[in-house]
Amino acid sequence: MMRVGHGARAGALALLTAVAAVAIVAAPAPRSVVGAAHAASTPPPGSPASDIAAVPRRPRLCTAEQIAAATVRRCAVFAEGSPSDHGFATPPFPTDAIVSSPVVAEQWRKLSLGSTGPGVIVLQERLKARYPEVLVLGRFGGQTKAAVQRFQSEEELPVTGTVDAATASALGVMVRATVPSYPPKGWAWKGYSFGGSPALTEWESRLTSGTVRADPAAAPLFEGFLADLRRGSLRVDEADTYSFRCTASTTRNCKGVGSARLSYHAWGLALDLNYSTNALQTLDDPVDACGVAVEHAIPNWVLRAALHWGLFWGGWFSCRTGEQQSAVRDPHHFEFRGTPELARAIIAKNTAKRAARAAVPGITNLLLACGDRGAAVTRLRRLLPASYRPREPRLPADLFSPRLAAALARWQQDNELPVTGVLDAATARALRVKVKHSEVFPVLHLHSCGRGVDLVQRAVGVPVTGVFDSATMVALRTWQAEHGLAPTGVTDTRTAASLRLRLDDIAGAENLAVVPSDETTKPFRFRPIAASGALKRGSTRPHPRFR
Repeated sequence: MMRVGHGARAGALALLTAVAAVAIVAAPAPRSVVGAAHAASTPPPGSPASDIAAVPRRPRLCTAEQIAAATVRRCAVFAEGSPSDHGFATPPFPTDAIVSSPVVAEQWRKLSLGSTGPGVIVLQERLKARYPEVLVLGRFGGQTKAAVQRFQSEEELPVTGTVDAATASALGVMVRATVPSYPPKGWAWKGYSFGGSPALTEWESRLTSGTVRADPAAAPLFEGFLADLRRGSLRVDEADTYSFRCTASTTRNCKGVGSARLSYHAWGLALDLNYSTNALQTLDDPVDACGVAVEHAIPNWVLRAALHWGLFWGGWFSCRTGEQQSAVRDPHHFEFRGTPELARAIIAKNTAKRAARAAVPGITNLLLACGDRGAAVTRLRRLLPASYRPREPRLPADLFSPRLAAALARWQQDNELPVTGVLDAATARALRVKVKHSEVFPVLHLHSCGRGVDLVQRAVGVPVTGVFDSATMVALRTWQAEHGLAPTGVTDTRTAASLRLRLDDIAGAENLAVVPSDETTKPFRFRPIAASGALKRGSTRPHPRFR
């Protein structure tokens, strides 16, 4: 979960009235990799799967007019503060067990910039009662200092921004605050979240639990987004929504922090997508950290689909103006930062009869290979003559399995085509698919399989296994960064060209062999995203558009 913004609550929704939005475009070369001689001469992306921005640039925020009309496809929905500030319900919080004991002036310990803990929470709660815009974070930051200075000025105390004994006495916070036991009664920390705690029974009962577990007002936003990702054949291995915890950039179990540190996941208003390949990262640069390349593999078409559903991407966060020395990027994270009314308006607009759909890649735009998933793979299976289709009842129909690769290779051989085992341009045309891309090598990624992976592994110096594992991804990202390329960890067009990878190098009768394995046929931590079968009692079915 990315670190949430900290602006004045009173002006939270005012940020939605920023300038008109522009479409997402490819970002310029990252500061940290500019200057590689060969990178400038490489071809432009050959397919939507290769179009990945090395340096994400946040689109402009939606205007008041765009918000009112729910026309958010080309702008970012973003309001400061928590979902409760935006009109969603207020959840319980596990720090109600703070015990305050009065102290005398000689025992008081000053609170100042950088102080943390329950004493700061008590201070911020008292300040918030007087100045509603103050956030209860458990950390004494710039906003708290400004509020203290304001209080001191109004009470004719020395304006220092430090809570000395005199200021503490005037505020009524001359206490020693402690948390004798944590978590409080009714709360059970499970190592990653408080989910299932007795204190959350009522809170969690209001969440949907169909294809996603989320706030009922916003659940169809995430359902629609995931449906578009499947339709565009993005391989989705991880998709987590509700998780009651604080932000990943603070203390996940919320100890010593305030409720303003709650993650949007605690409301069921966030989605973590493929976090194993798109990790949270802090980037530093003495000139402009926002110009440093981000390690991620989220194509631009996915970001446009997120805007279509009003979702804000964590890869845009932290970089508002540039020229920062440190920036937090969270490329696996998507969240809804609007109001319940806006969520319902977007859902109504996007699910109406003849509504415009998000533009996603189809089979004509992709060079498919072993390990890919999505609607295009399902269509490929249907395009193959019945006598060639492998029978794999235990595998999802949208998974490009080793057996499907072998079956395709046999069909290629029988039709006097290059035997690659992938849906290359020649094979697509022979299957009467109009080709709309210029890829000459598959966009291989985590869980890809086959001879193409062998070539990549030899090129980056890792053991040749034929399975694109985490070690291969890390080695490829290192190679990309060293050669002036975006560290995507996939064989995008520029990477394949720089490594001189071509389909001709994998063509041959060897592609007829079938060596399936658990790692190539079963994505790790795979959980079906599409609704199927009976739902648990009390669960909510997904929006009809996404069933």
